[in-house]
Amino acid sequence: HVATDHGVGGSNPSSPVSNNISVGAYVDTSFCLETCWMQYSVHPPTPFLNRHRHNLLPEWSCGIGSVLIVLQRSSCPLVERTETTEVSKNQLRQNFLELADTIAVRLQGSGYSADGFDPKTGRPMYSKPGSMELDDVTVVCMCLGYPTVEIEGCSLILHPAWGTAVYPSVVLASADPDIVKRVASSVICGGWAESRSLRRERSEYHHSFKGCGSLTQ
Repeated sequence: HVATDHGVGGSNPSSPVSNNISVGAYVDTSFCLETCWMQYSVHPPTPFLNRHRHNLLPEWSCGIGSVLIVLQRSSCPLVERTETTEVSKNQLRQNFLELADTIAVRLQGSGYSADGFDPKTGRPMYSKPGSMELDDVTVVCMCLGYPTVEIEGCSLILHPAWGTAVYPSVVLASADPDIVKRVASSVICGGWAESRSLRRERSEYHHSFKGCGSLTQ
């Protein structure tokens, strides 16, 4: 992921936080579950997201009710752009797009608006994009209070356990946090995480023979 000047937060002077958040972040960790390779949490929207909802999701007639954050552990630090890191990012991106699609469809089927944001582009998966791109790194920092590090002009999350080996992503929904929590838990704990974990391990094993990565687990 490469942060852009047009992303939510970033270097935008109207953002309540900077790219190097460590103090004063908007933090709500009332719900957070973690597997060996994924951490996800549900939060109420930040004031900044509420204020710029129309710039992110111009077709939505309702407000943002919840922010679902999904963090995936990478098999390697995502600091340098190498064949290994690109393989890892592509797989983690695909994992998220499939997960976000499943969660969004379930929420939409219950009458809510929901959309995942492609970590590669910062644009919504379903809705018409607005004038702003979502900076998932900044959203994660605002909600979880994690610090960031600047590497060649790009902000990377510094996870307390995984360091820079973390791939962030975000889903926004009009449903309340309790509803999103229930749907996300049902999808992820209902077999989705296990099937993707198997795929992840097979992918890492396969790439270790190609010289593009290593078997980490």
